[in-house]
Amino acid sequence: MKKTNLRRLLAFAAATGLAASLAACGHQNARQNQAAASLATAPAAQPGWSMDDLAAVDPAYIDNKTAPLPQAVPMKASFSGRYADAPSYDYGPQRYGGYYTGSVGPDDYQWLALASSLGGMLGDAPPDYAFAYDGVQPWAWETGDRYLRYAEPIDGGYRYYYYEPDSARPFLISDPYYSYGYRDDRLVTIYDRSGRLIDADRAARERQAAQNYFARAQQMYAAAHRERRLAVAASLWDRHQAEVTAQQRQWDHARRQRLAWQRWDAQNEQRLHRDWANEALVRREAERSFAGWRKADFKTPPPRFYSPQQRQAQLQKVAAIRHSPQFAAQQRARQNEQQRQLAVLQRQAQQQRVAQQRQLVAQHQQKAVQQQALQQARLAQRQSAIRPQHQQQVQRVARQRVAQAQQAKAQQAQRLAVRQRQAQQQAQQRARQVSQHKQLAQREAQKRQQAQHASQQRQQQASRKAAQHRQQAQTAARAHQQQAQRAAQQRQAQHAAQQRQAQHAAQQRQAQARQVAQRQAQQARSAQQHRQAQAEHAAQQRQAAQHKAQQARPAQQQRGKDRKDKGHGRGQG
Repeated sequence: MKKTNLRRLLAFAAATGLAASLAACGHQNARQNQAAASLATAPAAQPGWSMDDLAAVDPAYIDNKTAPLPQAVPMKASFSGRYADAPSYDYGPQRYGGYYTGSVGPDDYQWLALASSLGGMLGDAPPDYAFAYDGVQPWAWETGDRYLRYAEPIDGGYRYYYYEPDSARPFLISDPYYSYGYRDDRLVTIYDRSGRLIDADRAARERQAAQNYFARAQQMYAAAHRERRLAVAASLWDRHQAEVTAQQRQWDHARRQRLAWQRWDAQNEQRLHRDWANEALVRREAERSFAGWRKADFKTPPPRFYSPQQRQAQLQKVAAIRHSPQFAAQQRARQNEQQRQLAVLQRQAQQQRVAQQRQLVAQHQQKAVQQQALQQARLAQRQSAIRPQHQQQVQRVARQRVAQAQQAKAQQAQRLAVRQRQAQQQAQQRARQVSQHKQLAQREAQKRQQAQHASQQRQQQASRKAAQHRQQAQTAARAHQQQAQRAAQQRQAQHAAQQRQAQHAAQQRQAQARQVAQRQAQQARSAQQHRQAQAEHAAQQRQAAQHKAQQARPAQQQRGKDRKDKGHGRGQG
């Protein structure tokens, strides 16, 4: 789902002479630019996106673990083919003076300052992806809230295109010589490479290049959302990284020379940090990861630059910086330096306004002197041409004119005095605003300190809770261990009892078996003895029978002999 609460950092700026003049050249129905709104925050000293700088940001802005991460295509190690340049356009950096606007304000720098802040936040992080367009492969950086920067190589460097979220129209295009600011489809301002605004005459001569750039930017945006996203070759980025980052270094240098640019950054610092501080963390990690991969000659697998784990690690690093002993002193020194820079900017702005007022007064005085001299010359010519009888009348007229000139001069002096009083009142009002700003800065510092204190308390509470949880977990673990030991001891006792019971049962079974065996053996012995006794008895009976039979045989023989003798006797009688 797309993000609905988009923060458009560019607002309608007040109409400038450049925008009006450019509209007269082409767009007759050009609307007036309205006042510029404040932007997301960039620190007063660029780049302001280092880890130390991010540690000083309000923790509520940076500790967002749900902020969207950049969706980068993993890089590839090598590159093959031709790295072609994009077409240039017919213009040239003509070197002559006198075509820069004199008086500028912070709103005049909103286009260039926003692009510079975006580039400062991205830093040296590799491109997120590449895509094919018109025989070139532009590089793309896309923030989590969908701001875009495209870069394509041209003769002499790179051309950059900057887009707000979900907008197919760029708000700024920059090449090695100029930067072009746009609103909707209209060119509204042009900066040179030193950050100066050029006047309407010079801007009209660069109008054609600006129109060609704008048309190409729209087609490039459509191609980036239509074509497949490609991996950026690490070796190619390594070779051209210095050229890309050189533009940011040049802008940083130009910014230090432009008071209005610095004032815009100071006014919009808080919002820039609110919108981009969290992403700046992971961009710094991407720089470090790419540098490590480069040390390995790109022979290891491509690193994954953006993940919740990497963001969490960066948040921990920032927290460690915040809790370091030297951070509080550094923070106080940073705040003092910011207040000092703000005071310098205000003094310089006041001096610039006074100088401009003096210049304006001098111009008016010079113009009045020239008009008076012209009037005197014309009067002298008339006096030499008129007839002598009219000289008195001419002298009266001349005296009247001189009186009128003196009266006009007095009126001019009065107007100058009024303007001076107004300037003094404005200076007093600005002083009050400075005091209010200091008080606001002090309150903001107190809020940040309170937020840091609350964050520390939350961390301490979390640490205590974690310690309590660990202690409870350890107590529960010890209880569980003791319970497990008791259960193991019970199981061992039960097992020993069961073993003793089994041994006792086995012993009983063995005793019973021995008793049975003994009974069986005794029974067998008894049976055997009984059998033996029976056998002996039977033998004795047989022996007795035999003995009896032996004893009975002689008697039987005698009885038989007696019977035989008796029978024989009967036969004989």
